[in-house]
Amino acid sequence: MASSSIGIEINEHRTRIAHAYFKDKVVYLQALGMTETLPQYFINIDSDIAMHKQAEVVSRLYADLKLTNKKVNAVIPDSLSYSQIIDMPMLPEKELVAAVRYQADEFIPMNIEDTYLDVEILRADEGTKRVSILIAAAPKKIVDGVFRTIELAGLEPSRLETEVCAVGRLVSEIMKSKDFKEAYCVLSMGFTASSLYFVDNTTHTIEFVKSTRVGYEMILKEIMVNLNLDQIRASELLHKPNDQSRALLDAMLTSLRELATEVQRSVDIYAHKKNLPVTRIFTVNYSSQIYGLTAIMQELTKLYVDPLPLNTVYVPNTVLKVFSSEITEFASVVSTSIL
Repeated sequence: MASSSIGIEINEHRTRIAHAYFKDKVVYLQALGMTETLPQYFINIDSDIAMHKQAEVVSRLYADLKLTNKKVNAVIPDSLSYSQIIDMPMLPEKELVAAVRYQADEFIPMNIEDTYLDVEILRADEGTKRVSILIAAAPKKIVDGVFRTIELAGLEPSRLETEVCAVGRLVSEIMKSKDFKEAYCVLSMGFTASSLYFVDNTTHTIEFVKSTRVGYEMILKEIMVNLNLDQIRASELLHKPNDQSRALLDAMLTSLRELATEVQRSVDIYAHKKNLPVTRIFTVNYSSQIYGLTAIMQELTKLYVDPLPLNTVYVPNTVLKVFSSEITEFASVVSTSIL
């Protein structure tokens, strides 16, 4: 990991920016900020009006954070991209990439002509002469729109990566530093969908990815309907339930049970494949916006559930203190900042 860029993530709900640098195996946070993404930005992303308005959102946040570096690395959320990990014979890198691109329509449920494709080698086994690779794909319309929006904000887009790549890299740094030996997975709760990343407990690289339709938005809407609240009040209640915690839990239990079922199913598949029981789940992203989520998920899944231990590699400072309760929400954008 290096340190020369600003990280930006634009998802369907929030725009997040991070400035950080990585030195001597720890992360120094310089600035963090987030604001609401332009409503229906991604639906209208090929519209000049939408791109200009979202660029204004980015510019205001950039100015508020008093950032001067114009070089930006961007993250595309999992809900707007596709990722799959496959094993292939060990080949020279150029031949491997060519082979993946040739067979891409077998792996990617998108029109390949309208898709940007990236291939990352995660692990190579000299004994079996096979490699594990991450295939990441995103619609050209989304990628081009995000790049153009960043340019309209007066910034210089340098690199774009998917959420799974960014979070996976940060997870690897954290767990290597902790010398963590248990089998575990990371639950990234997105706005419109969530992802599970199952991580090899020896190399700490992701080796299995599973998505689920349960995201923060589904839980939020369930609260709104069941408790007859508007979105602002429902969001506030999710974050700080006060004396309505029992009613809140009852109101969102259907969504959380569906999420827990998906988690348990994926855990069983991975554990059977590895012949190794998964004992722990670490959470990132919107999970910090739901009060008591880790305890609820722990009860429903019968697994240990905790926020990703970012304090292991984040140096304590004012920025970390200000965002301590929601620091896991910035995992992907911090990681891409220090790429």
